[in-house]
Amino acid sequence: MHIAHYNTSGQYDTMLTETETAHNAYYGEINNEDVTLALRKSHTLSVDITITNLKLDIRKDESTIKSKFFSDTPTYLEVFPRGLNEYNIANKTNIEILLNRLKHFGTTHALSFDSAFVTKLTGYLTNYLAARGPQLATKQDTKDLILTTAQIRTALEHQITKNILTLALANITTPEVAQAFFNQKLLHPTHHHPQGDQNTGEYILPVLANQTALADFTLQNQPDYYLLLANTGATVLQAYTCDHITGLPIPLSMIELLPGTEKVFSYAELGARSYLFFINPSPDTDGEISITQLDTPTV
Repeated sequence: MHIAHYNTSGQYDTMLTETETAHNAYYGEINNEDVTLALRKSHTLSVDITITNLKLDIRKDESTIKSKFFSDTPTYLEVFPRGLNEYNIANKTNIEILLNRLKHFGTTHALSFDSAFVTKLTGYLTNYLAARGPQLATKQDTKDLILTTAQIRTALEHQITKNILTLALANITTPEVAQAFFNQKLLHPTHHHPQGDQNTGEYILPVLANQTALADFTLQNQPDYYLLLANTGATVLQAYTCDHITGLPIPLSMIELLPGTEKVFSYAELGARSYLFFINPSPDTDGEISITQLDTPTV
């Protein structure tokens, strides 16, 4: 953080503490929200599976009930007043009402069926509520967390705005000092890539302090493929290639580029691998590399 770097006499201690507190609160809440959303998705799936299985069982139960009480009898209509289809199209909004009806029917007509069947009819509601309860709880938790996260994010945004205004006011007559607190490279996105007929030309790649940057193109194993690398920043940069985007640097392939220097490299000289990385070992100075594709090894 640039503020911490320039906090040489502790003048920004309060700002750093407040910012860290707001930052940790926000990302801690984000993590909680992520876990709760995952649980909610799991519980919702569990409820959906429970409803599907209930419908399959009730179709079988309807046959058993109809074998005792025909579909045109008052007793049958107690549990299936709109036919079996009412259960087939049931969802979370009305399944509980239907299951309560089955429970009442099983209790009222217990003597007409064996005990196992009665237990089955009267137990549907309990089984469903066991699955539905956690889903409703996480649904409410998610709603509460989203509201809390929004409030905490607003607090973090206010803190960042306060930091910006404080630093700007403290350096109102020295804008170059104020600029040092912010990453100016974010204002200058890269537009050109040294590959292909439509993307030829200089490619400027920022390499932030103490970070590694990946060049946004794939190296080509061709006889006429050369890259001109020019260190246009004020800090030493190191370059290496790798077969994978997430690969670790290979020490033997490391190239050091001093500030203000440039050199042409072939595919083989760069390490004969697909991806090109740049390391900025400086803890506080941003770097910049200019990359240009050539069709000849000389400039």
